[in-house]
Amino acid sequence: MTSTFFKDRRKAFAYFIVLILLGLAPNAFSQMDQGSIVGSVLDATGAAVPNAKVKLVNEQTGFTLERTADASGTYTFTPIKIGTYTVTASADTFRSFEQRGINVTAGSRNEVPLTLAVASTDQTVEVSSAPPLLQTQEASTGATISAEAIVQTPLLNRNPIFVAQLTPGVVPAEQGSRGANKGDFSANGQRSQQNNYILDGVDNNAVLVDIPNGASYVIKPVPDALAEFKVQTSNYNAEIGRAAGAVVNMSIKSGTNGLHGSLWEYWRNDILNARDFFQTVKPKYRQNQFGGTIGGPILKDKLFFFGDVEANRIIFGQTSINSIPTLKMRTGDFSELLSPTLTNNTVRTLSVPGSVGLVPQQCNGALNVFCPAQISPTAQKVLNALPAPNLGVTGQTFNNYLFQGSASDNTTQFDGRIDWNVSSKDQVFARYSVSNQAQNFPSIFGVLDGGGFGADGNIGNKGRNFTASETHFFSPTLSNELRFGYNWINAKYSQANSGDNLSPQLGLGGIPFSAGNGGTPHFNLNDGLTSFGSPEYVPTDEYENVAQILDNVSKVIHHHSLKGGVNFQRIRVQTLQPTTARGTYNFTGKFTQTPGEAGTTGFGAADMIADQMDNASISNISTVHNQRWYRSAYFQDDWKAASKLTLNLGIRWEYFQPQVELDGRQANFQIDYSNNTAQFLLPEKARQYTLPTALLTELAANNVPVIYTSNNSLASAQKLNFSPRFGFSYAATPTTVVRGGFGIFFGGIESVGFFPNLGANPPFLFTSNITSGGCSTDPTVGCATNGVTLENGFTTAIAQGLSNFVNTPDMRSYPKNIQTPYTESFNLSVQQQLTADTTLTLSYVGAVGRHLTSNPKANQIPTLLAPGADVQKARPFNQFGAGSLESYSAVSNYNGAQATVEHRAAKGLYFLATYTWSKNLEDAFLPLGANGQSGSGYRNWRQLGFGFDYGPSYADTRHRAVVNLQYDLPFGMGRKYLNKSHFADAVIGGWALTTLFRVQTGQPQIVQPSNDPTNGAGQAQGIRVGDPNSNNLPSPGNGAVCASQTRTVNTWFNPCAFINPTSATGPNDIAAYGGYGRSVVYGPGYNRVDLSLLKKFTIYREMALDLRADLFNALNTPAYGQPNATIGSSFGQITSTRFGGTGTAAETPDARVAQISARFHF
Repeated sequence: MTSTFFKDRRKAFAYFIVLILLGLAPNAFSQMDQGSIVGSVLDATGAAVPNAKVKLVNEQTGFTLERTADASGTYTFTPIKIGTYTVTASADTFRSFEQRGINVTAGSRNEVPLTLAVASTDQTVEVSSAPPLLQTQEASTGATISAEAIVQTPLLNRNPIFVAQLTPGVVPAEQGSRGANKGDFSANGQRSQQNNYILDGVDNNAVLVDIPNGASYVIKPVPDALAEFKVQTSNYNAEIGRAAGAVVNMSIKSGTNGLHGSLWEYWRNDILNARDFFQTVKPKYRQNQFGGTIGGPILKDKLFFFGDVEANRIIFGQTSINSIPTLKMRTGDFSELLSPTLTNNTVRTLSVPGSVGLVPQQCNGALNVFCPAQISPTAQKVLNALPAPNLGVTGQTFNNYLFQGSASDNTTQFDGRIDWNVSSKDQVFARYSVSNQAQNFPSIFGVLDGGGFGADGNIGNKGRNFTASETHFFSPTLSNELRFGYNWINAKYSQANSGDNLSPQLGLGGIPFSAGNGGTPHFNLNDGLTSFGSPEYVPTDEYENVAQILDNVSKVIHHHSLKGGVNFQRIRVQTLQPTTARGTYNFTGKFTQTPGEAGTTGFGAADMIADQMDNASISNISTVHNQRWYRSAYFQDDWKAASKLTLNLGIRWEYFQPQVELDGRQANFQIDYSNNTAQFLLPEKARQYTLPTALLTELAANNVPVIYTSNNSLASAQKLNFSPRFGFSYAATPTTVVRGGFGIFFGGIESVGFFPNLGANPPFLFTSNITSGGCSTDPTVGCATNGVTLENGFTTAIAQGLSNFVNTPDMRSYPKNIQTPYTESFNLSVQQQLTADTTLTLSYVGAVGRHLTSNPKANQIPTLLAPGADVQKARPFNQFGAGSLESYSAVSNYNGAQATVEHRAAKGLYFLATYTWSKNLEDAFLPLGANGQSGSGYRNWRQLGFGFDYGPSYADTRHRAVVNLQYDLPFGMGRKYLNKSHFADAVIGGWALTTLFRVQTGQPQIVQPSNDPTNGAGQAQGIRVGDPNSNNLPSPGNGAVCASQTRTVNTWFNPCAFINPTSATGPNDIAAYGGYGRSVVYGPGYNRVDLSLLKKFTIYREMALDLRADLFNALNTPAYGQPNATIGSSFGQITSTRFGGTGTAAETPDARVAQISARFHF
């Protein structure tokens, strides 16, 4: 189907240009935050009433439009802002007909039939009930959540993005993935990075490298500021593109003719929380979230304002148990290693560092003790900067330091919006949003930091989003809308001592210092000791800014509502993230080992005290300035083909330009796999940079030429990405609608990791490695040193040029021609109106993904290796590491059955219940995977192909159900029961109950072997030999202890169900990889009940005070995390919860959390 569609692309492109040229006089929108009202004016017999006068009035702002029905009685109002409208029809000899309460949502097309009766003394008929809920005009799937429902739904940290997870077909992102704690999700099997976030019609996506801000969006609006929240998960029309996943469409409220506002505060404290299942102590937690909104008229019916502001102040405990060198060790006395009691049953003896022969380390006859002359004063000074052990018995060498501190997370955000009804022909609005988040983490080890990336120092996330729009109606059937957008985000990580040059104070030499790059090197001592020093990957400083312009035209011709438009986005992303800017020192214990007896001899801290370093690495600091353009155009025809049938016909064109580094600082190690040759591509602008001698030598050794090209992207992208869209909606009966659709959706923009970024290739970004020689098992040889000492550091390497110390660098590779990822999506639905306010929708949704991105190893060894083979020499380009390839060869397949029951808010009751059964398969490993699920997870794509790893997606969730129920209890004034006085109503009236229930099955994990049967040539998976859910399996003879009971935290599945593959005996012994397809086990599902109880105190008319109590995970049911999936002693064990502890900044902690709030509104 797809190949046929793209067969004659030149003719298709020419045809599309003609459509656009014709269509730009006929139509478009930006109905991403606007909608339409259409219908027919009929008499009592069903005959058309031609030339009837139809008037539209916005019930909040008074904005008015007037139209004249055509000869068939048809009328159309498009585009119109979201809101609630009244439509009135009148004609000579007929009574007027008025329909109130028509709710227009983003992108909606609302059919409102108007029936006129013969005139009598009563000239007006008013219909106050809202029109039917049936969706009769388009075929997309998803859900629209009203502003009132969002405010009433229990949302921890008041993040409205989690509302998307109420939608059928939507499942939360897999555990541990980036963005999972901020509401990221998969819709109909698509990646969370393929979702498209839109705010007031403009881009709101975060595409920073590695998602350091923790979310795929920039602005998270305050729930009270939202006019509506709409999620479209499948088959949206041609006006929306950019991504193949869901569209999350949010709109900020506008002011109205009435003055309205609110004030609130939400309070949380650990005294009200439960303890996480795996926590022994309940951590500290304090949160105050407060703010307000206000909106109203500046000039009645003309000019309106709306604004909101919210501050969120969080303090949460940080607790960790660490293993640090004892006080004796810091003096050179390691005799405690000889006591099994102090070492947890492991005795270690030390040899004289660098000695020839077996020479026990001793001083004056005391074993494992260094004499003063052997001790490095610098090492001693660094170790003494660590805090003293405070846990366990004196001299305990493991789990001997308990850290307890507090971290803070402070966010302030606001929105401001102005709407101006210039005239009945012109509407203007502008909106500006700001979000500032600052997190501060304590240093576990004082000046020596500790804690690791993202858990030490300071993190700052700043977001800005702006839009301005003007809509002009040239005639009742022709309009144009011009819109500008600007989307900006900055994510910054810095170490605690980023401004202090601490290294010289500790006697550490040769450590570079610059603004923001203070602190110390990072120290790894191995042997179970906790690393310390400034974290790696800091400083991190990333910016994104997107400038956007859209123009859309709308034209109504008889039964055709035509739309056409263009969208241009200039996307700039700036990335600074060196791996180890101050250096990393590794002390492995090899210098104090007895050759061949690692594990019982040698100790990393002993190597350090003697200043015997195994290896050291340091990165340069380089900022990548990437830019790309996204361009698109579309044409859409919503055709009322018959009174019961509407067709949605569209086509969209998109171009995703590859990244261009603005300073020419990028390179492409481009490989031709058909003949195992490569070329090192550089843009012409890069001629100004001198290539290091070491890099030129490595390239020449592998016959890789250096080529400068005028193609600044160093790769070419598809330019003719045409995506047809088709949908139909058929009103089979007045209460039954059948809908269906098909479309192609391109997804050429994803937020991915730094690894496939061409700006991270040498010589622009690199890590220098200085490694000592190996230790011989010959007792007469000993160990060679690397020449790096704590006192001198990288002084020599810096003087000789760090780029000349880059060994076997990992190169990033893009293919010559980039294929645009796309999804073919299709659905069929039946919607039945059960009552005046309730509908049932049954749907089948399918999606087939092609050319999906993944990042296998670029320099992959093409076949298996024999035991003992030299892995590096076996690589096609043996001067380089495994590297990373930006591949577009992965596929996916999703099938789902979905059911939705929705009861529109009426008589105090609203509920939305959804159920999804689905199966999600793929052979892609996500560029930003979780828990080892990264792009390099392919076993050996060169030997086996990508399809060998086809199986359940990491987001595969077979069953998921959600119920959101909001009920105003029927007691008190104006209610069914106990309709008493104001005094009694203060006690018994105004109560409301909200519950949110979610239940789902688990997601899969790939079983990893404990050995390397490929001998370094690739990756392997465990082999399934029995039912992992069985309690009665024989031992496979590999020492595994079979489970007598599964589905427990100790044995979630039976370890005896899997074995390691046997080692390869030859290059084609593919059994060493494990079996065909993914070897998976499914982890635990979860169920969760959130409750909210609200008491409303009416003060005067619309002025009221709401007091509310929320319970998140009210039943305190643990949601277990994924089990250990690596064959070994802890295989099948669960040691954490899915959502994390209650003492963290996670937006979905696992254990029960209570929240109390007050909200004043008028």
